[in-house]
Amino acid sequence: RYDDGDGLAKRRARPLVELTTSGLTHSWGTCFASSKQYHTSWYAPYFHWMSRTSMNFGHWVCPWTELVRNNMTVTAENVEVLPKDTADVEEYELYENGGAEGAKVGKQFYLELNFGELEFDWNQRTVSMRVLGVDGPVTPMLGAKWSFDQLSGGIVMPGSNIDAHDIARVESTLAPNDEWVCVNYQGVAHPLAYFVGTLTGAVLLFSLVLLPNILSVVVAVVVVRHVLRRVKAMKWR
Repeated sequence: RYDDGDGLAKRRARPLVELTTSGLTHSWGTCFASSKQYHTSWYAPYFHWMSRTSMNFGHWVCPWTELVRNNMTVTAENVEVLPKDTADVEEYELYENGGAEGAKVGKQFYLELNFGELEFDWNQRTVSMRVLGVDGPVTPMLGAKWSFDQLSGGIVMPGSNIDAHDIARVESTLAPNDEWVCVNYQGVAHPLAYFVGTLTGAVLLFSLVLLPNILSVVVAVVVVRHVLRRVKAMKWR
């Protein structure tokens, strides 16, 4: 929001793109913790599985609307189904919503060990983003490309689901003198959906954390009961 001097509030839309990489030592897909014991001990495989399972489930069930999503790989064959004002193969080769250079489509996240790369092409005025897997192929796990004009707000970036209602909901939580209204890429999640998704993910995570202890208690109880039965049977002989 800004005021050009006539006392009226104006709006200027501009995307704010964030690239977050999980790291080279540990990631959500390998283990939450960085402590050596969770990576080298005999129980490390379980924590790796727990981390990967819970985070994959969380990305599936939680309405994290800030994550970019691309459900179409644009080619010369399917470009006709795109909106008429943007149905241009050269424009869509930017892959603003992911899927560039053979990377995955759909919700844009990768949980294994990885590192990020940004390539600036000053002649073409574009920025390419890549997330490369440490143990994966040369093809990036995630890939996108934007023009300078899109990143500066000069050209609308496609793929967003934000509407006026989302902006109003976020704006209602701000102070009157706040200059920016920041809305997630896919809009504002419904409070009930956010609560249920977060609760479900948390229940799964804590269940997996407690599972080894619960199994240990169950095994101990079964063994003790078996021993007591044997002792009792020997007394009756």
